[in-house]
Amino acid sequence: MLAKLQDRLAWFDATENRWKVVKYVGGALAAIAVLIIATGLIRPASAEGVFKGPIALPKIVNTTSWTGCGVGVGAALRDAEFSAGGMGNIGFDGQSLGFRFLCDLQAGSFVLGFNVDYDRIWGDLQTIGGDAVWSAGGRIGPLINANTLLFVSGGWTRANTSGGDMDGWYFGGGIETKLPSSPIYLVLEYQHRQYDLTDIGGPPGVDFTVGVIRIGANIKLHFGN
Repeated sequence: MLAKLQDRLAWFDATENRWKVVKYVGGALAAIAVLIIATGLIRPASAEGVFKGPIALPKIVNTTSWTGCGVGVGAALRDAEFSAGGMGNIGFDGQSLGFRFLCDLQAGSFVLGFNVDYDRIWGDLQTIGGDAVWSAGGRIGPLINANTLLFVSGGWTRANTSGGDMDGWYFGGGIETKLPSSPIYLVLEYQHRQYDLTDIGGPPGVDFTVGVIRIGANIKLHFGN
């Protein structure tokens, strides 16, 4: 895996890759801003230019509980980057398909959850030695209405590669919505992942980060009302 990265350095264009990072970060921030305004967490300025400020979260009453456990499937786009100070950055893209086991607990207008994921890797990430990714973590967030949840997430992750296993961590956030009159939930989320290359013999000081945009569907068995 490391030998393939060194070959890639020979034709890497640092200026183009910096623009790619700016594009992805800018797009993610714009999407988050639209999501916040659309869900009503922050009111935009009125016609008179007066900022309305945040509004209170709605009180969720007489609704099916989000408490329960289930399984899900998901597909993701993965944008990976190796960076080493003044040496520049190297970028790779990939895709994945995977499975998820999850449990949630509703407490008033908030939901706390735990999930374990397993994903198989394709694309450039597979070409340089990537095989599969495990992760285990938690999430917490408010219910915007009876069927829609906003959440932040974080946890541990391990990447299986041809050169060995790399451990790391992740954080992110997303939105999940329950389809009416069904046990199916649709989820869209973003995760930022960082791994330790020294686990597979890589030099210290080289960062390996992966941005993951995942869309999935979960089926949950409910407990409670």
